[in-house]
Amino acid sequence: MSTKTPNRQKSSHRRGDIRDNYIPLGTDADGRAHVYRTLDESIHVVADGQRVHREDVTHRTVDEWMAFVEGRVGWADRRYGRGIGGMVEAIADAVEE
Repeated sequence: MSTKTPNRQKSSHRRGDIRDNYIPLGTDADGRAHVYRTLDESIHVVADGQRVHREDVTHRTVDEWMAFVEGRVGWADRRYGRGIGGMVEAIADAVEE
């Protein structure tokens, strides 16, 4: 029986960072999915299973990106930045369906 412990892969998270690696932001009105990658502070836009855009957000906020998309094409399904009111609205919408 082996007493050697398996190698553990180090986490790519910064120490104390409890965020998920990927946070879904929503789907814009043109059907593109927007995903925030916390590991390198970037947003990835995906259409038809392919990444069509990568935005570096190290010098801006995710909220600024959300507002940019809202102003350009709008959101069909916004999942980020809706606050408590948005969560309540989403639950109410789900109950009505």
